[in-house]
Amino acid sequence: MACGLGILLLAGPDRGLPSALEPLPPSEMDPPIPQPTSELNVPIILNLDGFSPGLEEGVPRTFGGMDERQEIPSVPGLSFAFEAERSEFELEILEDTLQLATTLEYRGRGWYESGFLPTITGGCPSSGGVRPRMRATVAVTFEPTPDWRLGPGLELKELRPLTNRAEDRCQVGQMGLELTDGLLALLGEGITSELGRTESELAEASLRDEMEAVWSQMGEAIPVGSGVWLLLDPSSIRVGGISRAGGTNSQLRVDVGLTAQPRLVVAPDPPASSPRPLPPLRTGAGSRGADAVVMTSVSHQILSSLLQDEVVGRGFSRMGLETVVREARVWGLPDGRGVVEMEMDGALRGRVWLVGSLDLDPDRETVSLSHMELHLSSRNVLLRAAHRLFGGMLVRRMEGHATFPTEDLVPSEGVAGTGPLAQELAPGLVLRGEFGPVRTEGIRISPSGIHLSSRVASALTLHVSE
Repeated sequence: MACGLGILLLAGPDRGLPSALEPLPPSEMDPPIPQPTSELNVPIILNLDGFSPGLEEGVPRTFGGMDERQEIPSVPGLSFAFEAERSEFELEILEDTLQLATTLEYRGRGWYESGFLPTITGGCPSSGGVRPRMRATVAVTFEPTPDWRLGPGLELKELRPLTNRAEDRCQVGQMGLELTDGLLALLGEGITSELGRTESELAEASLRDEMEAVWSQMGEAIPVGSGVWLLLDPSSIRVGGISRAGGTNSQLRVDVGLTAQPRLVVAPDPPASSPRPLPPLRTGAGSRGADAVVMTSVSHQILSSLLQDEVVGRGFSRMGLETVVREARVWGLPDGRGVVEMEMDGALRGRVWLVGSLDLDPDRETVSLSHMELHLSSRNVLLRAAHRLFGGMLVRRMEGHATFPTEDLVPSEGVAGTGPLAQELAPGLVLRGEFGPVRTEGIRISPSGIHLSSRVASALTLHVSE
């Protein structure tokens, strides 16, 4: 990735570059910096305890009524009235299905009219007895649609007596007329009808308004340290299956994937962002544990400070003539080359520009200003003499002092040292995460700063508590 490097010496106040480099002047207009795209796994963790109160309020506790006599189609002449009261819902996550289970205690009265015998009637439980119990289980599935609707499915999976004991069956009359199975069929029809109505209502509900607010917030700069900002810059979102989180039924994990171009920006103020409109929702499984490729942008001042510590105040001599570096700073050119500007004093007095490449050694985890050559665009005899006398020595000195650990370019609060991340994106919605080992794979300097491309092990989750 190296490119030719030149040293340009000028004696005088002009801070511009010589005419030989006019096509490559410093510019406020940055060339586009390639932004790597990552597939981030950001599962949503739903605290089901927070949903239970709303669920309990939305589903009646009692069903039926003793004055609502209904015929049982499977047994001609048989009618029944019942009243049932359910327990609190029990949530269970089985593979990719959310199950709701409840126990119903009921009492009832049945009538059997054969047409040639007196009406047989009776109730359960018997006087002073324990009310029979039923167990109902409903499976809840979701097939989200591109327009951000839930696509719910509600199915009665099981309706049965709680036990096989006599007290959990309904028999009436001296003949012990068995009403349990007929009652189960009647109640099952009622539950299925109610589930269909609820499913239709849920199918009309849209998550778009809520998600647009969250999506917009995810496009904003997220503070991850002192003067360090994370820009996720998501462009699409995918939702996959569900599973238990933490091995319990109190938390539901929804697999969510983001296509994003994450960047870390080191700056005192949050960088500007350009949130994208909410895209259509995609579905399907994604990869697990993929690393994120993160672009970290830092100012030239950080590298300038490192260089100043190494070279400012240092002097060298040639043939009894002394010269010393008084100031040093680094900036970038639009073509990706770096410029080291130094103020010299002594035998070589004035400003010196070193134009060259910023090289990365991923194995040694170092960054270097290197591949220096000397060029002189002026015909001034004194400058040519200074070039011959000090140029080669200055290049060697710079090559010996312009190599720095990569981690020195990013403050300790950067991606490797942010600690646990906890950023509230909306009421009841918190983005949590941690960043693992970082491996820098590329570097580029431009007029706006220094940009490092790093591969980072990350673990991000969205926690919903309300």
